[in-house]
Amino acid sequence: MIEANRAIKVICLSITGLLLVQGFVACGKKGPPVAPQGLKLQAVTDLRAEVAGCEAVLRWTIPRGGDNAALLGFDLQRAEQDPAGTGCPDCPLTFRPAGRIDIKAGTHGQPEQMAYRIKGTCGFRYFYKVAGFADRDVHSPDSNVVRFELGRPHEE
Repeated sequence: MIEANRAIKVICLSITGLLLVQGFVACGKKGPPVAPQGLKLQAVTDLRAEVAGCEAVLRWTIPRGGDNAALLGFDLQRAEQDPAGTGCPDCPLTFRPAGRIDIKAGTHGQPEQMAYRIKGTCGFRYFYKVAGFADRDVHSPDSNVVRFELGRPHEE
C-alpha cells in the first residue's frame, strides 16, 4: 500500500515537472501580448467635385500599393449647410453616411478612377469625404474634404 502511494506521488510529480518544462520551452517568444497586425489601407488624397447646375460628380483616384489590393469599395460621408447659412458657422461639420460604392461599380470603365453622381438642392453647400473599406470592417483614413454649392462652380 505504501509502495502504491509512493508510485502515485512519483507519477504526479513527474507529470507536473514535464508540464512546467514544456511551458517554459514550448510557448514561443516571451513578452507581453501583441495584437495582430491588420490591413493598413491608404487614404484617398484627390477627392474633387465637378458641378453642373443642381448636380455634381465626385471623382477620385483609387489608391494603390500596400494593402490597398484588398479594397472592396468606398463609404461616402456628407455634411451640408442650407443656403441661408442658418447653421453655426464656427461649429464643426457633422458628417453622415451618404452611400457605399462597390469598387467595381464605381469605376465606369476607368480602372483607376471612381465616380459618384450627386443630385441635390440648388443653393445648398455640400461637404463630402470618402474612406475605403475592405473585409472585416477595415477602413482607410478619411480622404480630403471637398466642398461645393450646387448651382455654382466648384470652390476649393
